[in-house]
Amino acid sequence: MSEAAKPDTDTTPTEVVHSQNEQPIAEDFKQSAEPLATEAQSTEVLSGEIEAAEEIAQAETLAAADEAPPSVADLQREIKLLRGQLQDSQDKLARQQADIENARKRMQRELEDAHKFALKNFAVELLPVKDSMELHDIELQNASTTESEAINLNNLKEGSALIVKMLATALDKFNIEEINPLGERFNPEWHQAMSIMPSPDAEPNTVLMVHQRGYQLNGRLLRPALVIVSAAA
Repeated sequence: MSEAAKPDTDTTPTEVVHSQNEQPIAEDFKQSAEPLATEAQSTEVLSGEIEAAEEIAQAETLAAADEAPPSVADLQREIKLLRGQLQDSQDKLARQQADIENARKRMQRELEDAHKFALKNFAVELLPVKDSMELHDIELQNASTTESEAINLNNLKEGSALIVKMLATALDKFNIEEINPLGERFNPEWHQAMSIMPSPDAEPNTVLMVHQRGYQLNGRLLRPALVIVSAAA
């Protein structure tokens, strides 16, 4: 007969019981830990998603802030700035237009003056000729001659008077006007006083005598009239 198996003397009954009891507890712990690990993983994933969502939301908020419409105060400042720039541009344009208009008017005046006064030098040179002829005519009018010479003298007088008249007509044609201020009030712009003579019959500063007539061309003085002016007696 074989010997029955002897129990392991190194293992106590208590340890056997403990070993038998630890297996279900480990299984239970393992089973209980698995949902916790899964939940932890889910929580970590959710936390990451939340952080990502927060970052996205923050980026969208910043973008929305950049794209947000300006406030009323900002718009008013912008309008004021634009109005100032517009006013500056309008002022600059107005000044440029005024400068152009002034330049155009100045050129037009200069052109008109060139047309009006083109004969100025000619007129100035021609006036002494008229003066001499007038003096000659006066001498002829005052000359005394015999009857035999009267016919020739009369012809000279008529011819001289005709020449003076023709010359005066030519001057009038070119708007050269005579200044003969006898009896008028002295005007320093048109007259030149040669002397002053007391006169009880005339008011002071009255032209008593015209020594040489003056002339003007289209309202511009060519030469003043040489006159004698009255003074208080």
